[in-house]
Amino acid sequence: MSGAILTPEDRAHLLRMMRRLTPSTVHRRMNALLLLDDGWNAERIANALFIDAETVREHHRLYQASGVAGLERLGYEGAACDLSAEQLAALGTELDARLYMTAKAVCAFVQRSFGVDYTPHAMAKLLNRLGFVYKMPKKVPAKADEVVQRKFVEEVLGPLMQAANDDTPLYFVDGTHPSYTAHAAYGWIRKGETRELKSNHGRSNISINGALSWPGREFVHRQAGRITSAEMILLFEDLQARHPTATAIRVVLDNARYNHSKELKAWLACDDCRIEAVYLPAYAPNLNLIERFWWLFKKSTIYNAYFPTFADFKAAVDGFFARLDDYRGEIQSLITDKFHVMGKFNPQAPRGCRRTDASTAGAMCDDVRRMDGPAGPFRSQTNIPDSPGARVYFLDAVSMTAPDNTKVVVAFGDSITDGTASTLNGDDRWPDVFARRLHAAVGNRWVVVNAGIGGNQVIGPADYTAAKPISGGPSALSRIDRNVTSLPGVAAVIWFEGINDFGSSNATVADVVAGYRQGVTRLRAALPGVKVYAATLTSALASTPTHGTPDVDAKRQALNAFFRSGSLFDGVIDFATPTMDPTTGSLKAVYQPNSATGGPGDKLHPNRAGYAAMAAAVDLRLFGTKAP
Repeated sequence: MSGAILTPEDRAHLLRMMRRLTPSTVHRRMNALLLLDDGWNAERIANALFIDAETVREHHRLYQASGVAGLERLGYEGAACDLSAEQLAALGTELDARLYMTAKAVCAFVQRSFGVDYTPHAMAKLLNRLGFVYKMPKKVPAKADEVVQRKFVEEVLGPLMQAANDDTPLYFVDGTHPSYTAHAAYGWIRKGETRELKSNHGRSNISINGALSWPGREFVHRQAGRITSAEMILLFEDLQARHPTATAIRVVLDNARYNHSKELKAWLACDDCRIEAVYLPAYAPNLNLIERFWWLFKKSTIYNAYFPTFADFKAAVDGFFARLDDYRGEIQSLITDKFHVMGKFNPQAPRGCRRTDASTAGAMCDDVRRMDGPAGPFRSQTNIPDSPGARVYFLDAVSMTAPDNTKVVVAFGDSITDGTASTLNGDDRWPDVFARRLHAAVGNRWVVVNAGIGGNQVIGPADYTAAKPISGGPSALSRIDRNVTSLPGVAAVIWFEGINDFGSSNATVADVVAGYRQGVTRLRAALPGVKVYAATLTSALASTPTHGTPDVDAKRQALNAFFRSGSLFDGVIDFATPTMDPTTGSLKAVYQPNSATGGPGDKLHPNRAGYAAMAAAVDLRLFGTKAP
């Protein structure tokens, strides 16, 4: 008989969790509680689970005191980090600037810089917590030019791909030269073992000249002793034979010497030639779609494979092309019209709009200066208006199922919450780092939602309408229902904005305070029991002409004083103190360089090190942990 100690809801939750991968200690607690609920006594449960009866009673007391959340929380408390928030930020900056091959080398840097000793094992764990992983950098051509590549994609390649049809087919052309030798690649190998791959001399190879069509992704290829101008002409003649009625066949080529030879140019100039050569920018193999096809060919054919004879090797190569239909799904998925450009400050973080909320059209993005569309989420590419930057797809929200007791904390704010000047797509904004800290402390019982919009204000702009959108979107008061109270499971809000009210709209402190009072009242009415925390505004002194004035800074300090007065909020999170240089009153110099571009920064938006310091300032005890 069930129902002795558990509520029906808690019993159902424990039964669901028992079917998931949870720590064995938590499993034993759940087993004990479920058996108690079935009417077993502590001694009988102890014999069945090979534990003592007092442990069973302790599990029962834990449930009575803390509910199922207490059962699922392990009580292990890690030691406090030996490095301060500023030292951690400086460590992150160092690792972003220089690649260390071993954890031991990082230990030496920490000891030399901060006088703190770490073992390599402990350092590896610390680096993982800071968001670093051990991997190789990606090699790219040293002379690759991001601006040139972007312009080529937008002005040349994109229009060609959109215009491709039976009358003007488009092909991406290049060759590959797989060598008859071992090609070792990553794979799953049992820990502690070494897997050997037999190798040949590697002096023989096969030259394959290929052309990949767009959008059909059909492949045409020739094998030759070597690729020359004459070989390119033969391939182009094959393409003309495949399209007898086409008026023009466009081929995208790299800048290999044979593609610019006199022989090839003379052939292209013939009256009966229908091939139009489109040359890629220098050092831009990433823009040639056929390179993705060659990668699939090598992965599927020669990586981690041993061929006893050259004939075996050639048979495997020929077999791949004979079975291309077997790879049709992979080809369709791999070869798309999405391009990665090279030559950026941070190659691992492609540019793009990283917004977590698309509720307004006037939001500032990484690639889009201003979007002059109607308020509301964009539903398709066709109704995104033209902008000075790249076209960007907006994702409004992601909804997912979670256990009933999962709680949501909303980071509600402006561009400093949205993450301006952080690493593009690097997930190092302060809500990202805060979320990792919180999950490390309490598991997935909390979810952090980023509701920051660049340029947003608490009360302004007063004249924002759907017909007259303004950069920064509608005020926080106007969007509070859509972005906060309508979300399921909201238990806490961290509200962090106001600097744009002062810098962009010249609002008074009294008006912004009144806006905060109205917003908090609405939050508590809509979400009974919600905790609303204010975050002190970080310094913008000496930043932009609008935000960096002494008058704006005086208003900022007055608003922070109101936050700290304790008259309205459930608590205050101090972002201002750890990020401000007390000698200048401005943002600390170490937090100024822009993590996205590598430039000097605007002294308004912290970089990733500054965001890490802000996240470290959040007291986790506000969210049910034992340690701050």
